[in-house]
Amino acid sequence: MKQKLMILEQYMFSFFSRFLLTKQLIKRLRMRYEIYYPGDAARTKALSARLMAAVSVCALSLCAALFMTHPSLTCGILTCFYVWLIFNEAVRLSLSLLERKLLKQFEMFLLDVRHQYYTTHSVSEAVLEAISCTGKIMQIHGNLLYEILISVNVKEKAQQYHHSMNNTFLKLFLTQCVNAMEYGDQNMSGESLYVTNLGDLRHDIQNKILQLDAFRYAFSGLVAVSVLPLLALSPIKRWGMGNLPELDGFYNGRTGTILIPVFFLLTFLAYLFILNMQEVTSQEMKSHPVLFRLTGNALVKNFLAIYERKYYSRMEARRTMLRRMGETLTAEMLQLQQMLCSIVFLLIGLALLLCAQWNDKQMILHDFSSFTVTAGRDTENQNEIKNVVEACLAEYAEALPEKHSEIEIEEKLQQNRMIFSTGTVKSAVQEISDRLDAYQDSYITWQEVLVLLAAAGLAYFMPLILLLFRRRLRDMTMNLEVMQFQSILMMLVHMPEMTVLTLLETLEEFAHVFRSALQDCINDYSVSREEALAELKNKEKFEPFCQLVDNFIICDRIGIEKAFDEVEHDRMHFQERQELEIRKQLKDKSLLGRIIAYTPCLLILTGYLILPFSAECIRQFIESWQDMQAL
Repeated sequence: MKQKLMILEQYMFSFFSRFLLTKQLIKRLRMRYEIYYPGDAARTKALSARLMAAVSVCALSLCAALFMTHPSLTCGILTCFYVWLIFNEAVRLSLSLLERKLLKQFEMFLLDVRHQYYTTHSVSEAVLEAISCTGKIMQIHGNLLYEILISVNVKEKAQQYHHSMNNTFLKLFLTQCVNAMEYGDQNMSGESLYVTNLGDLRHDIQNKILQLDAFRYAFSGLVAVSVLPLLALSPIKRWGMGNLPELDGFYNGRTGTILIPVFFLLTFLAYLFILNMQEVTSQEMKSHPVLFRLTGNALVKNFLAIYERKYYSRMEARRTMLRRMGETLTAEMLQLQQMLCSIVFLLIGLALLLCAQWNDKQMILHDFSSFTVTAGRDTENQNEIKNVVEACLAEYAEALPEKHSEIEIEEKLQQNRMIFSTGTVKSAVQEISDRLDAYQDSYITWQEVLVLLAAAGLAYFMPLILLLFRRRLRDMTMNLEVMQFQSILMMLVHMPEMTVLTLLETLEEFAHVFRSALQDCINDYSVSREEALAELKNKEKFEPFCQLVDNFIICDRIGIEKAFDEVEHDRMHFQERQELEIRKQLKDKSLLGRIIAYTPCLLILTGYLILPFSAECIRQFIESWQDMQAL
């Protein structure tokens, strides 16, 4: 049975790898799984195939439930949106569970390494003994770490591992092992420095697991709350038209056509904001291949160069912001992204207005559900009379206003043998005349163009708004990175023959937000040590990081160990303060997340149900009141 399942998984992976719609998706998915199962090609293929098969089944079921039952353009777009959403959430949930599983197994693995180290007094043997007692996912990483520790060129292999691995805790553990093997274990206050570092690392992992659980609990269900209200659009429309047929002009007219894409856009933005709040501490380096290729185009590059010369200070400010955030996005890419968002939104909005206008005209020409015949024998030929009126309306629709006088229309209708009553003729003439006037008045107004331009201007600033939103959330990442630097320094400063340059190079390997500044400092260090460190402090204004740079500056005067004596105390105080800040930020983010998640539901209920019903009821009340006053 197990062999048949493996064959089926291989067949599914082969099928999805060749299928046009899933070829790139399953390739990217397998690369994400390889982070947790490095070197295990069979397992990554199996996991990718299982997830893609599950998403495909859900997508087909959703397509049958939504689009097949009520085939329409809205249901088609809704189906595509939910298919993308299901895939994205399935991948995110699967990787989140794998990360938590790895951290739990790694925590127990560190406990076993510590126990075995007391017995063997050898780092590599302790790691080897601990591998046999750990879980499957940690066994793969443990074997990879053990191969590095027993290799001929340990430092080179360790650097390659640091560049290929995103998990900070695994890299920290490898650094501890390599340093203990190279410099020997140090005795600090009667206890092994290597064992102490293992205990600190295990404590950090426990805090990380608690943080992940707290975020998952705080944001559980918010994604569903933000995206599910879109399913209510069609039921609200059918219920509204069934209870108040006069709302047909709203739901099928210009306003209803425009509102649906607006609700889709607001829901998508709400989903993006919620994702950003949940993944604030993520250190994954995102690539931007489309923007990278576009900025490499000669025409686009020249245009951006002209723009930069005109707005140099603005571009420099954005470069500084992006560098401090640790973003792979450049200032030129951000500017191009803003322009593309504005242009695409303008074109989509214009197409939407044209589509709404066309839909409005089609309703005027072909929707005669509200036209009824009540005179004599004409009631028997009601459908035929509607067809005659529709044909007559289509004939005069494109004519100039002066060429469709009511007398001319009446004469044309009287020639038709389907209409017997004079009252029916007059009613039909009035209906055609009113519809022709409405047809001529159906065009894109200057108010709509003004709103579209304002919306395009807002779309221009949307990438920058999202970036600023992420920057506010990124403060937690900066604090955590400084705490990580403190942990690394506490491992290294007591090692014999340690240098400032070696410390900086080690911090650069683990850096994310401060990587660019550290790289510049290392490059300039051989020219002038003092100037390089002073420039590093000037580039980064984050106070805890600047305090660490001050420690580097005084290393030559008092020595490395004494310069970082206060780091241990600062780290303990920093951890306590950081725990309080994380609790506060989690509370604030969960509240903001709930507000954002419920916003699409509130807007759909208000703008698509309550306001149209209220407006139509008020309109009918006013008409009834005027009729009563006329009597």
